[in-house]
Amino acid sequence: MTEGRHLDVIEIDGASNNGVDHIRELRDTVGYMPSSGKYKVYIIDEVHMLSTSAFNALLKTLEEPPEHVIFIFATTEVQKIPATILSRCQRFDFRNHTLTDLKDHLQNICNQEGIETEDSALWVIAKQAKGSIRDSLTLLDQIISFSNKKLSLDSVMGILGLTDRQLLISTLKAIAAKDKDLLFKAVVQFKSSGHDPLIFAEEFLELLRNTLMIQMECHKNGTVDIPENEIEELEQISQDFKSEDIHLLFDVSLHSIQRISYSRDPSLGL
Repeated sequence: MTEGRHLDVIEIDGASNNGVDHIRELRDTVGYMPSSGKYKVYIIDEVHMLSTSAFNALLKTLEEPPEHVIFIFATTEVQKIPATILSRCQRFDFRNHTLTDLKDHLQNICNQEGIETEDSALWVIAKQAKGSIRDSLTLLDQIISFSNKKLSLDSVMGILGLTDRQLLISTLKAIAAKDKDLLFKAVVQFKSSGHDPLIFAEEFLELLRNTLMIQMECHKNGTVDIPENEIEELEQISQDFKSEDIHLLFDVSLHSIQRISYSRDPSLGL
């Protein structure tokens, strides 16, 4: 099965085999006994892509499946599956991994491959993967090919086109301290960096969210999934804010992202 050559495990792409004729053909073959295993396993990937008539054709087989057949349906959009199908299935929802899980997994791979890494660089890759092991490995592979087997924070930020975390934190510090000179320096530094204003605004919004969570001490029960050194920095900054100020900043930043998206000059919007 692992090597993909077991005769009794049949994988079907629901996106390209989504018509009623494909399901009728499948229905005609499920009656045959397995050739070598105990069961025949049909895996339908992206099952939500099946047409309504295809689902209806599959329903009878799901109601009374042969004892030797197991169906596995995989989907990222479970809300598109008809209730008549869902009610006849066991449902398993896969969760995203935490940043710590992803970072540790990437560190383990780099150790085995003899790749030098900075801890902060792996945190950035894990964050960009948004909980997906597969996406984190894809990003790691791309970055390794550009960085000559040495991952630094600067190289990762440059390859992914992300804003320097310290620039984001400097901006937040300037607002917290009402320091116009520091804020102006941060803006000038950002403009000279050539980074995308929309990405900056989105990352700043997330930074505000984390600051509010830390101010409410959510990090003490493990619900703020960021590096320890950043938690310490945001703890210090949050002392200069009232929670109402952070809520206001969050609201302004959220609306700003929408304005930047439609602006002819995103830098001006920022």
